[in-house]
Amino acid sequence: MILALESEETEEMDDASNHDSNAWHPYSSKLMFLLDTIDNLPRLHISGSLMKVLLWLLKEVSVKRVPSFDALRKVQRRVRDESGVPTINWMSPKGNTFLFNDPRTLIANVSFPACKRNFY
Repeated sequence: MILALESEETEEMDDASNHDSNAWHPYSSKLMFLLDTIDNLPRLHISGSLMKVLLWLLKEVSVKRVPSFDALRKVQRRVRDESGVPTINWMSPKGNTFLFNDPRTLIANVSFPACKRNFY
């Protein structure tokens, strides 16, 4: 019984911290951050259908403020546009195609529009 009360208090404190919009910037909440993280784990592709099932499951177990699938994708696009590191396509004189990320952008964590101005 004591452990159950402690876990409820912890959940309430966690829930209160989710209201702070700056705590999970650029995401709107911890849940949105975790969903995006799960969706982008390396070597583990989560299809749109599976993500919809996960969102449905969260709603069924009464998780608060579960985003819709479209809202999740919209946030993912915004985060990618605002703070993503662009992949640069380059063709060598011999016709070989190379894809790379600018190391300066990776280190500086510069947003895409600023990076685009540096290269073009």
